Amino acid sequence: MGVMEPLRVYLFGGFFMERGGRALPPIASRIGRSLFAYLVMHRGRPLQRDFLAGLFWPNLPEGRARRRLSHTLWQIQDTVGGGPVAHVVATADTLTFDPTTPYWLDVEEFDGMFDALRISRHDTLLGRAGDVTTLRACVELYRGDFLAGFFDEWVTVEQDHYRQRYLMALSRLVEVAKAHGDYEEALAYARRLTHHDPLREEAHQEVMRLCFLLGRTSDAVQQFERCKSVLAEELGTEPSESTVALYRRILRHRRAAIRPLQGEERASLLGNRSGVPFVGREEERRSLIGHMERVLAGQGGVVLVEGEPGIGKTRLALEAADAARWRGFEVSWGTCTEGTLRPFGPLAEVLESMSALRAEQLSEELEPVWLGEAMRLAPHLVQDHLQSVASTPLRPAEESTRMQEALVSTLGALGRIAPHLVILDDVHWVDRDTLGVLTQLGPRLAGSRILLLLLYRSEEGRGDPEIWDVLRDLDRVAGLGRVVLSPLSVFELGDMVKAILGLTSMESVVAVRLHRQTGGNVLFALETLLTLRDQGLFETGSDPGQVLERELAGRRLPVAPRVRSVIDARTALLGDGARSVFNVAVVCGGVSDLAVVAAVTRLPRASVLDAMDDLIHRGLIEEEGDGRYRVAHDLVRQVVYESLDANYRAELHRRVAAALVDVDAEDVDALGRHYWEGGMPERAAHYLFEAGLRAEALHAFATARQHLATAHLAAAQ
Repeated sequence: MGVMEPLRVYLFGGFFMERGGRALPPIASRIGRSLFAYLVMHRGRPLQRDFLAGLFWPNLPEGRARRRLSHTLWQIQDTVGGGPVAHVVATADTLTFDPTTPYWLDVEEFDGMFDALRISRHDTLLGRAGDVTTLRACVELYRGDFLAGFFDEWVTVEQDHYRQRYLMALSRLVEVAKAHGDYEEALAYARRLTHHDPLREEAHQEVMRLCFLLGRTSDAVQQFERCKSVLAEELGTEPSESTVALYRRILRHRRAAIRPLQGEERASLLGNRSGVPFVGREEERRSLIGHMERVLAGQGGVVLVEGEPGIGKTRLALEAADAARWRGFEVSWGTCTEGTLRPFGPLAEVLESMSALRAEQLSEELEPVWLGEAMRLAPHLVQDHLQSVASTPLRPAEESTRMQEALVSTLGALGRIAPHLVILDDVHWVDRDTLGVLTQLGPRLAGSRILLLLLYRSEEGRGDPEIWDVLRDLDRVAGLGRVVLSPLSVFELGDMVKAILGLTSMESVVAVRLHRQTGGNVLFALETLLTLRDQGLFETGSDPGQVLERELAGRRLPVAPRVRSVIDARTALLGDGARSVFNVAVVCGGVSDLAVVAAVTRLPRASVLDAMDDLIHRGLIEEEGDGRYRVAHDLVRQVVYESLDANYRAELHRRVAAALVDVDAEDVDALGRHYWEGGMPERAAHYLFEAGLRAEALHAFATARQHLATAHLAAAQ
């Protein structure tokens, strides 16, 4: 005789039973379902028949009530019986749900996890990963109110009890997510709180704070309006003073989006592109969301996003990433960098951003040969979480094919684990080895859960025949759509500026003049506003609309090249120390290390940190973490780099190379480039040759050829 499958009883969200993966027919009467639930909730306790008859049929004479009880018991046994095990043990005087029979109860599971966490209203934050996992599982068990749709007196008591437990668990998840800096997850749980307990003002306040932290001030304001409406309709009251005070504080911050910044606010619009108002791209956003919905159904593919520099490609991608996460996608970014060649650079960034959990899941999805090869681009994951797998040596062409297949297989596995949005930015600078991977990946996207978003500048992308051929092929075999971003219209630009400055209205002539100067380019418009801010013209107390109107009327900024004049105007305000540090960061190219910058500028570390702080405040530098910094926009770097005196620029390249020898001598790609640009061909040849060999070892043969060709040129000088 086989082992009997357990009876699974679900009481959250209604009443449901199953056994062996199949739903059982409902107990014939509603009162029968309620009685069985009562027995299960008091499992192991013999309950007197007289007590049960009085509880469930209080208005009937005792004899009739007991007969009703017997008939209802027959209905229960008819549904859950029929096998060798009797879940309900009946005697002449008592009924008992036998807890020794095979069963599972969602409420019991919920209680076990909740009690193990020892959650109270006053305890400290949970800190262990296991606690967080258990807490999430606890919340997911709660599919709705206890016995939703039942209104027995005993049920309403339990409903209130479990609703309070659920709300406490949700509140704790909000706190845990905030403590870990995961504001998106915290916001999702906070919104659940307002749904299940709409009269709890603290929950509405939490949603408002989190929306503000995520740069969604309009959502924060809308949440206040919802709170106000609910309280008025249900209680006839107004929001509390603390809720109103929070609302007013958010409004003040929104109106002062450009102002002298202090303390934790020392960030800028350009340094935080997700904080730039999203205007004029709703149609493109809806299109991308439509593609995401298809990807969730297993119809993966690629979307090409093109436009001129500074037009808002990355801002649109940030909005898409936000929408994707909300829909349960994993989001990975990779950026192609001009100048320094790193084998499979953007794909290496995608792999390096993986969590340890995702890496372990990959080890279950992939054959060791593919995982081992791909993880050569993310060695820290192998060192910390995975076993290193040695691969069999092959001929060079076969090695290249194996590496490409490993990366394609890895990306496919990521899509099988969870829907995945992969964003590759600045594809006009992509290395040829990554192009090879994209060529192989394209035909396999159709049946996957991967949406590949490729961002590139129109002129550069179309101007490189090899890159353009691959993009056209990808569009042909896996294209879901193309997005070509045009400049903002006068009206859209006006809306963006009003949102930034916190204006309710603006003279149309101001928007027209700004549009004429910037051509509707988002970056150029932002740079213009930031220049005025850096000059102190948006000081507290001034009317930003009048300031903008006055400055635009009196200035004669050249229209072409528009961005150069705007960026030159901003960098002219830098002090000597900040200018020196910024020039070095520009010459470094991609990411610059604090130790390298200090060595090149020959400034004390404290002075370099002060300069970096000033540059971050001005929106010219972004902090990457671990003492690493990046110029905030490639176009800014390009303009400043080209404006440097040629001899001074070469000298900076030589100094950067010398500093890198001491700080990171393994970065042979960067060393070769800096010695080459610095006019030291002999040393450049050595490092470029080493870079070529390293790229060859990683089967990035196109990159290797470029390095070796340049090394040959250097050696010939």
